[in-house]
Amino acid sequence: MAEITRLPFLPGTYRGTGIWHDRTKATGSFRVEHRYEILPEGAVLQTTHRTFLHDDGSIQYEEHSTILFSPEEYPFLHATVKSGGAAIGGPGYCYGNLVHYGLIISDTNSLENTYLVDADTIRLDGSATNNGKPTVWEERSQSNV
Repeated sequence: MAEITRLPFLPGTYRGTGIWHDRTKATGSFRVEHRYEILPEGAVLQTTHRTFLHDDGSIQYEEHSTILFSPEEYPFLHATVKSGGAAIGGPGYCYGNLVHYGLIISDTNSLENTYLVDADTIRLDGSATNNGKPTVWEERSQSNV
């Protein structure tokens, strides 16, 4: 029997902050909350709430999404992202405490995220293209802060 990928996420809530940059030299900050739930057969559901901020700290907009990480034969996984009523899935992988997935949303839109998971912290580095324009971000969160 083939070995199944073991995802490193632990159940609980992680809160933190992030920063994003795009090619127009725009940049911004946000707050993030991730909630992880361990499902049957080793799947993990990540529920995310991001609050993007103006320079003065007021709320610019909020983003809500879920990601279902479904383990497959080691080291692979399948990630399904749901946001704004749409869902898209794609391949990923996991080595130890590193998790990565990439999604092609359309000819000009894509998304990828890489997680480094420790017992009480998660580092997420991501990138996306929207109509061919790249945006990158980094966020750091801690459990039960």
